Amino acid sequence: MNNLIKKGLVVGVILLFISVSVIPSTGNRVFFDDITPPVTTCTLNPPEPNGENGWYVTNVNVTLNATDDMSGVNATYYRINNGEWETYEVPFVINESNYYVIEYYSVDNEGNVEDVKSASFKVDSVPPVTTAHVSWNSIRFTATDDMSGVNWIEFRIDGGSVQIGNSFIVVVDGTHQVDFHSIDVAGNVEPWKSITVTFDCTPPTIEITWEVFGNFICGWQVIFTATCSDAISGMDRVEFYLNDGLCFTDDTEPFEWIIEWSSALKSSTLKVVAYDIAGNSANATLNLSEIQSYNPMWLPRLLERFPLLNNLIKLFMGRWRV
Repeated sequence: MNNLIKKGLVVGVILLFISVSVIPSTGNRVFFDDITPPVTTCTLNPPEPNGENGWYVTNVNVTLNATDDMSGVNATYYRINNGEWETYEVPFVINESNYYVIEYYSVDNEGNVEDVKSASFKVDSVPPVTTAHVSWNSIRFTATDDMSGVNWIEFRIDGGSVQIGNSFIVVVDGTHQVDFHSIDVAGNVEPWKSITVTFDCTPPTIEITWEVFGNFICGWQVIFTATCSDAISGMDRVEFYLNDGLCFTDDTEPFEWIIEWSSALKSSTLKVVAYDIAGNSANATLNLSEIQSYNPMWLPRLLERFPLLNNLIKLFMGRWRV
């Protein structure tokens, strides 16, 4: 009986070996068939936008991590903003301002391909650029930002309180320091800039005087003198008009204009316009009938008839003044 049992065991073992050798060897596929693609995750560092309104304001480190519990990961691929697909090997850095879409997927050792995934974010690490434009009595600011856009402009005058706006009008003459900068939508802050400006909103002062020179034989000349002053920017020029027609411009002190007098001028009006360097102007007018009425032209003409008396008067007085 024992021999029979032993023989049965031997036969069973032999049959077991025979069955194993007859069945084709399929490796792990017999017991572990892999039809599941890998799973890839994308990690950003910083994990959340570190600026305002969903913007990153620093470099962004991108890490792709793929796992496959069966055959294992063969390769991971990615591309940036519809560019060429690249094989992922190590984390990479996004260091330029732009809108980004990172697409990625992995393939395992059995050839299973993961569906393409994506991660999107936006980066603006460059502050705005602000420029100041100085006009007659105001300053206007313009700012540009090529990525997120300008949020607001700040300025201060002579170290005073910070104000928000893109222009201001000067109400106090003199020299001022103006500081200004901008902040963009992402929260980037431009460094403060400074300019020194001198404002002159006050027109110059002006006064007209005149003198008469000449004699009955050679005729008469009138010298008009514009006495002008400007305490802030200084004088630029003076224009002389007869009956609203520009006749002469003088840009050097003393501001004078000499004309040959005739009786036809007595009905004319002289207008003198003074300009300072800042562009402010002031004017004064003179009715030339005053010269005909009030200067003693009649006396020299009368004395011309008496040469000896005329010469004596010229000797002591030299010239006639009004």
